[in-house]
Amino acid sequence: MKKHTNLSIGLVFLILSLSAAVGCKKQAPVAPSSQQATPAASQQNPTENQPAKNNPPAKDPKQDNPAPQTQHAGVHWFTDYEQARAKAVKENKDLLINFSGSDWCGFCIKLEKDVFSQAAFAQEAEKYFVFMLVDFPSNPASQSPELRKQNELLARIYPFKNYFPMIFLAGPDGKPYAEAEYKEGGPQVYLDYLLRIRQYKNQ
Repeated sequence: MKKHTNLSIGLVFLILSLSAAVGCKKQAPVAPSSQQATPAASQQNPTENQPAKNNPPAKDPKQDNPAPQTQHAGVHWFTDYEQARAKAVKENKDLLINFSGSDWCGFCIKLEKDVFSQAAFAQEAEKYFVFMLVDFPSNPASQSPELRKQNELLARIYPFKNYFPMIFLAGPDGKPYAEAEYKEGGPQVYLDYLLRIRQYKNQ
């Protein structure tokens, strides 16, 4: 009996000790997965991606030192006929009167882009011509009533044939002596073309 009693007591102590061991066992630390950031990684460095207090962000040098503006970004277009003619008289230059559909006529757009807007053309051509734009845009409401009235009147005064671009070369008094049209080749080719026509204005 004593042996059985001692055995029973021993088994009880063994079970209790095993239960205590399992309950107190700490869970082994789990290695952070690739989706779990460590505290160091999850906290942003307060100075990271931020300018230092004593070092203001660098300024774009273009803001402090803007590129010098060229004198000619392209020809200067007059839209007031009387002002254009007064300048031509004052400077003894011819008028280049451009009947254009500036936002819908493909050749008008190309001539403006390839020739009239080029500094190389403007710098030379403005020695001989004052440029007058008589524009008939796709939306007439984009122009003032006064400008539309003037342009319609000019279309009747000059031998305008209702195709674009149609360019007249005229003396300072506004009297046309030649017609010009779109021509490929760029600024220099077009300038040479205009100057060849200009040679015959008194013949």
